[in-house]
Amino acid sequence: MYISTFVLAERLNLDTMLVRKDLAMVGVPGRPRRGYPAKELQHAINRVLGWDSATDAVLVGVGSLGSALLGYSGFEEQNLSIVVAFDSAQRRFGAKIHGVKVRPMEDLPRLVKRLKVKLAILTVPNASVWGSAITNFSALGKRRVDTVVAVAYGTDLTKAVSVARAALEKVPGVLANPAPAVAVGSLGESAVTINVRPWAACADYWAVFSGAQQAVKEAFERAGIKIPFPQIDVHMAS
Repeated sequence: MYISTFVLAERLNLDTMLVRKDLAMVGVPGRPRRGYPAKELQHAINRVLGWDSATDAVLVGVGSLGSALLGYSGFEEQNLSIVVAFDSAQRRFGAKIHGVKVRPMEDLPRLVKRLKVKLAILTVPNASVWGSAITNFSALGKRRVDTVVAVAYGTDLTKAVSVARAALEKVPGVLANPAPAVAVGSLGESAVTINVRPWAACADYWAVFSGAQQAVKEAFERAGIKIPFPQIDVHMAS
């Protein structure tokens, strides 16, 4: 069986010369009045596009769509293999869906690096896609860690900010550049919030996230700074 560039161009509504040039790039010689041998051409195109070797991928988000994709057999036909899945829901940790194990999100940086995976399939709710910016954190090799702590209204805010900033200096994995940002965030119903935003390498994100909150809490306790419980004032009419 042979593939004719003239027939192919006519079916696809393309220029014959353009089709001939594209097919010449795969390295399979055509035969006058016959065209290109179909089997050789197919193998050559698969090789050029990288479809002749399996590509490993990870899947992020194991909801209804993510679970369906894990069972989709069409990926195998394109030599795509999902080696591990990640989700933020604790009830899914350790489960196997269509033979693929689900891991917590904090394992993602470490496993992606260890498995040398370069492709990820993201399944997120439509509202998250339309209403939020999608940021490729791994492109920079570092991430900002956003945490919020609350202090009582009678707190010396300048002191609280200074104590939190000093606490971050002792947290392993916090980067000096960019420097951590600590500032008053908002005036809540029963507390003043302080934004604590250090930077960390992608692989250290969750360790810094946890370490920063613990360090700031312990530093506040030593400095006599109170983290208040939520309060509601109820006025009874007599």
